[in-house]
Amino acid sequence: MSRRISISDSWKLYRNSLNYPLYVPTLGDRIEKSLIDGDLDGFHRELRRLAALGSRPASALLGYLYLRGAFKGGPRPDLAETHSVEGAKEGDPFSQYVLAWSFFNRDRRADATNWMLKSATSGDFLPAIVDSGVWMASGSGFKAPDARAGLKTLWLAQKKGHRFAIAYIAQMFLRGRFGILGRIVAVIVFPLLILWGALATIIWPFSAKTFAHNPQPRGPLFKVPIDAEKYG
Repeated sequence: MSRRISISDSWKLYRNSLNYPLYVPTLGDRIEKSLIDGDLDGFHRELRRLAALGSRPASALLGYLYLRGAFKGGPRPDLAETHSVEGAKEGDPFSQYVLAWSFFNRDRRADATNWMLKSATSGDFLPAIVDSGVWMASGSGFKAPDARAGLKTLWLAQKKGHRFAIAYIAQMFLRGRFGILGRIVAVIVFPLLILWGALATIIWPFSAKTFAHNPQPRGPLFKVPIDAEKYG
């Protein structure tokens, strides 16, 4: 199944399963179809099967679901690390990304930055490039905030195709990081970016182009949490 799905499938996806976009590595049609159809148990079983067969991206996605609190019991950054650490060491960029956020959630900022930069530079993973830019600008995991380095990194993510990088840039301008003129321009364009972002999440709900991890999520990822206990 393509990273870009039909509008009708996208409406079904958001009606049946997801509340906001989820990066899904290329793991076969069954994974994406289960999410579109609202078969979260089938999605989970297939994901576990692929992870057991040695798929590092599948294991990393399981880890991300634990990180996001998609299972009953709430967020488990420790299990996110368990499911992503081996893939991260082997160079899988999504595993590195999940591992970075698992460390971030436990306030291990130096380790988080190390893995996030590896995912961004070695793996060229678009969400990692975005988050690296955001962390640079805020000083999270770095010696000091560097708005210009953050802007440069976010612009790189924008040029490489991330659909929300430009919105992060606009937010920096809105906060006055680059003067009053920049803030005025951002005020004008920001509503348009909101509309573009909404359209992008419909067209590319599974893509790295629209995926962005929010450490303070706007509600649960799934309509109903998955019961991981059913499968051991």
